[in-house]
Amino acid sequence: MSASEAHYQRQTGAVRSALGPRFAALLSLDRVAVAVGAITLAGAALRLALAGGPMLNDEILSLEHVRPLKHFWDVFWGISHDNNHFLTSLWLYWLDSREVSAFALRAPSILAGAALIPVMAMIARRSSPAAAVIAAALTALSYFFFNYSVEARGYAGLALAFAVAFDATERCINNPRSRARYALAAASGLGALAHFGMIPAVVLLALGAFPALLRRERRLEPAILACFRIFFPAALAMLPAIACFFLGVLVVGWFKIGAALAFDTSLTLRALATAARDTFGLPDLAPNFLILLGAAAIIVGALASRFVSAERKFLYAAIIIGLPAIVFAMRPFNAHVARYYLIVPLALILVLADLFEAAWKAGGARRLAASAALAAILVGDGAQIARFQSAQARPWNDALAIIAASPRPIVTTDFEDRIGLFVRYYNWRDGAHLETVAERDVCEKSPDWLLSWAADDEIVPDRLVVGEFCPTPFTFVGRYATWGLSKVPWALYRRQ
Repeated sequence: MSASEAHYQRQTGAVRSALGPRFAALLSLDRVAVAVGAITLAGAALRLALAGGPMLNDEILSLEHVRPLKHFWDVFWGISHDNNHFLTSLWLYWLDSREVSAFALRAPSILAGAALIPVMAMIARRSSPAAAVIAAALTALSYFFFNYSVEARGYAGLALAFAVAFDATERCINNPRSRARYALAAASGLGALAHFGMIPAVVLLALGAFPALLRRERRLEPAILACFRIFFPAALAMLPAIACFFLGVLVVGWFKIGAALAFDTSLTLRALATAARDTFGLPDLAPNFLILLGAAAIIVGALASRFVSAERKFLYAAIIIGLPAIVFAMRPFNAHVARYYLIVPLALILVLADLFEAAWKAGGARRLAASAALAAILVGDGAQIARFQSAQARPWNDALAIIAASPRPIVTTDFEDRIGLFVRYYNWRDGAHLETVAERDVCEKSPDWLLSWAADDEIVPDRLVVGEFCPTPFTFVGRYATWGLSKVPWALYRRQ
């Protein structure tokens, strides 16, 4: 070692000795920032690369809703429909054109999905640097949140707004007069404009914050006052979205729901299991009851862990236990939709980050088990994302392109409620002239083509016969499908 190198090491050692733990913490923070930044860039690149697939059912429906509007403000009260996510509809209104790509239409979701990654890391950072990196990785590769980051809908915005609100709520619990309550208000207001699901999500945050405040204040009246001080600005911020809802009902005369299914316990449990499965890359064959038992074990482990703060335990319980409990108590319709439980897997990611970090600190077998579980989750999510992308090879618009290029572009289908939507969009976007025929009119119109709904796990028959009074055979041409949480699984047939 040269004299200059020895002198440098002596100086560095002196600095380390002087700064002590602060110097080590600074180095650790730098490493965490670099790791989270790299994961965020990778997650953003993944979303940018895979967001160009064809538009899907609810995206096309949103475009149909905004196209007749005359002014941008009509978005807020001129479409009284559950698929009208205000901020997304506003973006679609401004960009709606035949020349605009699907990628551009999905840009807000892509940005929100990428921004969610460092926000989740920031929340987990309060537990430890390792938890921050784990939360970032789980969020970046989570198939559930990836999927909604590449769709022109409000769910990516809702996820980001809720994560910011969770972070602000946690900071406000320690200091109810903190300016973080204004961040909570901003996130609540924008989140409600992104999706109405933000409103019950904020209520659940308040339900989790109150017992934490009561524990802090030790008296009921100051706890109530502190909770009011924290959440009153958030309640005011959500009023515009609520007002737009009622104005829409007043202007249009009703609030339309695309589809309504009565509450069903088994379907609700399946929706919760699906949200967890697609968040953590679990295989399709994993039984729903095992997934739910695993989720229950995770939250019990977090509530029992000494590594999780008491304040955070209250928030976890309000979200992961409170939301399903309220659903089963109120038994609302459409409880079978997995995306309506979006805040539950977000909280589960934070819980897992805390538990994995605690297991890593414990060392030995626990460290090995946690490392294996984390690796399995990331690999499973990666496999689902790869499956999503591979399904884009023969998307639904390729089927319509084949029909459009034929001498008689007339098609019938066994799912009339959706085929018309796709055909109308394709005709508008590509200047085509496809004609749809209801099954009851097959004898009169003699369509040359048939589109059948064929789930990816179904065996598709080589031949189908339609027409009650004039049995018409159709032979299988091929599958044209997109896979994912908004899948479009078609099988194309041609008249024999």
